[in-house]
Amino acid sequence: MSNLLVQNIKHTNGTTAQTIDSTGRITTPARPAFSVFNTSSVTISGLTALVFDTATFNIGSHLELSTGKFTAPVNGIYLFTFKTLLYSMGTSELFDFYPYINGVQKQRFESSGNSGDHFQFDYSELVQLNAGDVFRLYGNDRSAGSYAMYANENRFTGCLIG
Repeated sequence: MSNLLVQNIKHTNGTTAQTIDSTGRITTPARPAFSVFNTSSVTISGLTALVFDTATFNIGSHLELSTGKFTAPVNGIYLFTFKTLLYSMGTSELFDFYPYINGVQKQRFESSGNSGDHFQFDYSELVQLNAGDVFRLYGNDRSAGSYAMYANENRFTGCLIG
């Protein structure tokens, strides 16, 4: 039996791709990942591209804050999550949520109101993307006129799984 003893795996340009610490934990510091949210309210009126003004982190800068577009740097499986709290949704009000890839709607998720109370919407999905594909989220106020995603009560995250 043989052992490969390394602490770092690097590209020929010197970029560290993987580190193994003394306890065997592996980190991949250049793995594309982001977590973003809004510090101010966002109004959803009609079909609206969701954009975010603050990044907790944006490793590789593959998510463009001003447009909400994530551009896949490499082929792979990506995990995306989104959560928001919508205020005062009546029982007949509908909020639609759409993930798009390369400008094409892939699915529609619909949620209905609950007697004027607050409503939390959650989404998570594994998505297969090719390098250069653009993933983007949209919301739609199909029945209410507009909704507010209130400040600090929404978050969009994503990361390359492999």
